[in-house]
Amino acid sequence: MSKAFFVAAYRLIAALLAVSTTLHSVADYWAMPTFHLGNYLSYFTQLSSLYAAVMLIAGLSRVTRPGSPRYESMRGAAVLYMLITAIVYELLLARLDALLHVTPALNNWVLHRIVPLVVLCDWLYVEPRSPIPWRSALAWLAFPIVYLGYTLVRGSVENWYPYPFVDPRPHGYLPVAIQCSLIALGATGLAVGIRWLGNHARQADATELKEG
Repeated sequence: MSKAFFVAAYRLIAALLAVSTTLHSVADYWAMPTFHLGNYLSYFTQLSSLYAAVMLIAGLSRVTRPGSPRYESMRGAAVLYMLITAIVYELLLARLDALLHVTPALNNWVLHRIVPLVVLCDWLYVEPRSPIPWRSALAWLAFPIVYLGYTLVRGSVENWYPYPFVDPRPHGYLPVAIQCSLIALGATGLAVGIRWLGNHARQADATELKEG
């Protein structure tokens, strides 16, 4: 099996898993009177998973040819968002989710573990063809910041918040600000690490080619 075929296969499978899991959840919840499609699509998990699926599908046509700097940067953003999804879920939400049985087990595994792992491994296995500049790593953080603003504004209008740590109703905005600041610091560290891993893998690959 060639590397190109293997990469195309796991990218396609992971993308289909992310999309089908989301569609399956919508189909299951659709008949429930409390279901609101706008709320469902306002979860960071859903948005980051769909974005990752788009980037995995876009990567199918770039397996055997160099990716543009923009594509590689957008690919790095997908890694960051999926890692935020996985880590925040494990640290802040998994226990609560297990107690309340909010999310089906299969959905949890696919969106919070399998797809993030595939996207990260893909970043390491298929090193970026273009170096990732600092401005790209910083630009990755724009979406989480915009998402937080959107969530707080929409939550105040709809009286609904997707996650407990962004809900100011129980104790006000101070705990929200503290928890989101900690998440932002962690996300910044992840962005720096993802950039370093991508560039390091690229440099290592270039060194091997020269030595070969």
